[in-house]
Amino acid sequence: MCMGKNAMRIGRNIILAAAIFGIIFIAGCVAEGQKGTLQGHVIIGPLCPVEPCNVTQEQIENAYASRKILIYDAGRQTILEEADIGKDGNYRIELNPGNYVVDIARAGIGGSKDLPRNIKIDAGKTITLNTDIDTGIR
Repeated sequence: MCMGKNAMRIGRNIILAAAIFGIIFIAGCVAEGQKGTLQGHVIIGPLCPVEPCNVTQEQIENAYASRKILIYDAGRQTILEEADIGKDGNYRIELNPGNYVVDIARAGIGGSKDLPRNIKIDAGKTITLNTDIDTGIR
């Protein structure tokens, strides 16, 4: 059976449309599952009331370990994730795309003038949010 030129064009167009749809569908699925990253550096201080400060490395590491970066939903009703602050002051966490509120877990007196902060995470993107935590020690 022979196909006319119009039938062959229609067949090619159908195949082309199916291929384009398949590529769009696969790309959408990949982007949908892709996360974004929130990272930053935290400085905590002062750690002693007078100079010279004779704080041990272990005490410094404990100051960072006692605090966490908290990730809330956009309405700040629910904690969705927690990120540990490393002994070097850095943190990093992968999140689904969306809007969040970033804050710190309070430990004793003090706080941060930088937090809470609203952020938006996009798939495949990295946001850097650095913060200083004032311990309140004077």
